[in-house]
Amino acid sequence: VGPERASGLQQKLIENKDKAVLFGKYGKIEGVGSKLINLLYFWKPSVEDVIESLEENPFSIIQGLGVGFVVADRFRSFYKIPMNDRNRILHGVRYYLNEHFASTGNTYEEILEVSKIIAQKLNVSYREVIDLLAEIKSNEIEQKEFSIKIIGQYITTDTLFVSELIIYKNILHMLKEKSNIVKPEKWSKIKNDYVSKMT
Repeated sequence: VGPERASGLQQKLIENKDKAVLFGKYGKIEGVGSKLINLLYFWKPSVEDVIESLEENPFSIIQGLGVGFVVADRFRSFYKIPMNDRNRILHGVRYYLNEHFASTGNTYEEILEVSKIIAQKLNVSYREVIDLLAEIKSNEIEQKEFSIKIIGQYITTDTLFVSELIIYKNILHMLKEKSNIVKPEKWSKIKNDYVSKMT
């Protein structure tokens, strides 16, 4: 066996050993399989860093790895982090807003009303949801971090806000050129812009 192949085999053994450590620790969590273990392995410089990050904030894998809220919440439960954890509530707001909009067809909602639904879904108090949303209402950076947009007494997701802004600007532009309104390709372009922002 040449030195290069020997080095490759050694690296593979280390990789398999590290993945086995992760699987041994998290493998019993529902929704955690070989695909997620593989993502976790390559997420941080070492297995120790992965475990430390998950223990500190399980919801970091939502942005870091594109893992869904429900699976991230199972890691939170694994580490016995309280249900009213700040990160859980704010990531949960985005998740349940998307669920709510998908079922109603709405693209924005009155904060006080939708917070009742979200609080129930998260099994936390209505007051805690409202207080956190009030806390980040004037903080654009935090709203971006949790992919939500708060305007006055209304709330939407960052993606929907951007998509509707594009449509609004395009329609304003079209209205200035009345002859373009009847052209199907103009509406087709608006639709395509909207769809590309949603995906």
